Amino acid sequence: MQRRPFFFLLISTLVTEFACNLPTGALPLALLRDGATHSEVAFAMGGGMFAQLLGSVPVGALVDRIGRLTTIRASVILMAVSNLGMAGLHGPVWGGILMGLRGFS
Repeated sequence: MQRRPFFFLLISTLVTEFACNLPTGALPLALLRDGATHSEVAFAMGGGMFAQLLGSVPVGALVDRIGRLTTIRASVILMAVSNLGMAGLHGPVWGGILMGLRGFS
């Protein structure tokens, strides 16, 4: 019975990672279909990588300050907001902003 929280955390992490990485493969195709140029697609996809690069150090300090569990909860909320935003907003600018939010979280 003591392993139940760990099992729940493991399954929820796997499902969350799967759901959050779905836009990575589909976003370039969706942007091209919406009429974006290849450079705009590169901008939108690079938003996530750039946010990860800039956000890694401050997020590490934030985790040390407020704790892992609070940071994980905030990350899940940011991921949900970015995925819901990608479902409703289109275009390279919104794609870049939302991929940046996704990458930061």
